[in-house]
Amino acid sequence: MVLIESNEEINAIVKKHKAIINCENSLPLASRKIFNILLFLVKDRFGKDLEHQVSENDVIALLNKTDRDITSARINYKKLASTIIEYNILNSERDQLNGVGTMLAPAVINKTKKTWIFSFPPNIVQWVQDPSSFVFLDITTQERFSSKYSQALWEICIGSLEDQSESFFSVTLEECRILMSGKENNQVYKDFKRRVISVALDEINEKSILHVDLYKEIKTGRKVNELVFFVKRQENMEAELVIANENLFKRMVEEFGIITNIAKNLIGQYDDEIILRNLDYTEQQYRKAVKNKREQYFNLGAYATSAITKNYAPKQPKLLTKVIAEKEQKKGNKLSVIAMNKMERDKLVNRITSLFDQIDKSLQDTLKQEFENHGMRGPVQKIFEKDGWSSEQTLKHFFIFLTSQIEQGRKGQGYDQINILINKKSK
Repeated sequence: MVLIESNEEINAIVKKHKAIINCENSLPLASRKIFNILLFLVKDRFGKDLEHQVSENDVIALLNKTDRDITSARINYKKLASTIIEYNILNSERDQLNGVGTMLAPAVINKTKKTWIFSFPPNIVQWVQDPSSFVFLDITTQERFSSKYSQALWEICIGSLEDQSESFFSVTLEECRILMSGKENNQVYKDFKRRVISVALDEINEKSILHVDLYKEIKTGRKVNELVFFVKRQENMEAELVIANENLFKRMVEEFGIITNIAKNLIGQYDDEIILRNLDYTEQQYRKAVKNKREQYFNLGAYATSAITKNYAPKQPKLLTKVIAEKEQKKGNKLSVIAMNKMERDKLVNRITSLFDQIDKSLQDTLKQEFENHGMRGPVQKIFEKDGWSSEQTLKHFFIFLTSQIEQGRKGQGYDQINILINKKSK
């Protein structure tokens, strides 16, 4: 894979080495999800303990499954120890690694205590502890995927993002087949694109904060041999709303160790009373574990998350209908304001775009030159170097830049003339 630009998903949950992400996708979707969950559950002891033990219930809760799915989860857990994977297919410039191995060794289930006991192979321990080569994955996002193609492409896309919100990466068609569906996929390109790539793109764009496009197909003659993907981390409007109760958010993160993204989502989905009641219940259960000298097996953050989502705590006889309705109304009002502000800004961008053609050519060139010197960043710079001002994406970013400068009260050649036209139109 050739990285053209890069950003990591902020406030993510589990760090995962690129050699594990860039592996042949022969594992079932559930096995891949379970591996990420195991990394998360033992993150505080990773590299310190040779053998780990986690609660089966914690895994099931983070898989967003019910107790009826335990048998299936156990089968997919065991596959991590029995499936031989080929890793780092892409062999990128940064990670000169290539080989085969298992993802767990061994993988044991204690059905009486409902615990899973496992170890990571030494190479995986070494990789995940290397801060220069890991990426972040949000396991609350992976719960939503129903296709293993989506899961594989989503992990690769996040791996292409490092310090920016947008990236382009290229991959050969053969590499793409192996990474998304394994070596046995021999479909003609038209079918592979429809059944694998398009399925993954639709689900990622619908269910995650990433927006991914198949940007370009590079051909030799009439044959496609390389694909270029465009990845963008989208702003989530609800992120501005979910931390209405800052004190509750801090308590969830700082006292109970709930990951920030999960805490935000929980505050957005559940009433404060439900969260507080289940935090208190979690604390009671943790104190019992300490008393019985079993606190090392009690994952506080995972248990608190499960307690809130499944409402473990006994219900209290309170009438919350009015409170919930008021909270929902406040959220609705805030969303309306955000949507209205976005609509107004889009109108201004369109307005400035149409007025730009009415000013002198020399002033247009002055404003374009300023954008080239001060407004271009990351992927836009790459696109401009390739296509110049003929690119629609370059022009789109140029007019957004121009609008932001005018909103900030920018004066001078070009800006003054556009402001005069705006004022005329207003009158």
